[in-house]
Amino acid sequence: KRIWITTPYFVPPYSLLKAIRNAGKKGCDVRILVPGESDVPMVRWASITFYPFLLKAGCRIFEFQKRVLHAKTFMVDEWVRVGSGNLDHRSLRKDLEVNVILKNSKSIQALEKQFNRDLKESREVTLAELVQHPLWVSFLSWFFFRFRFWF
Repeated sequence: KRIWITTPYFVPPYSLLKAIRNAGKKGCDVRILVPGESDVPMVRWASITFYPFLLKAGCRIFEFQKRVLHAKTFMVDEWVRVGSGNLDHRSLRKDLEVNVILKNSKSIQALEKQFNRDLKESREVTLAELVQHPLWVSFLSWFFFRFRFWF
């Protein structure tokens, strides 16, 4: 029914990206919250490469505006994970990360409320605006995507 993701570094492996897109195509409420301004700009540029792929499938992408976003949450229906793990190559394959699965309904509800508060401080990305991006934005996204395993 839902996939709500908060991550400062959204560069997932293709299998996970495809699963998220397929969920969006099937009508799942997919919301991805990423920083509008990243502490690692190269990762943000690489992330933009995925936006059209997901938006065309009905997924929604929000860029947090108030400050640098560094939260890492992953909510799939009632399965909820919080921790240090990002959705990128380093966290999934190389780095030692600590994640916790929340079981307590009050904790899950608190995280849901925080996610919705963060969305209010975010700007939703649209496919129309991506189409209007200058060519250099597409080039930078493509360039940094090619080096995504290095960050």
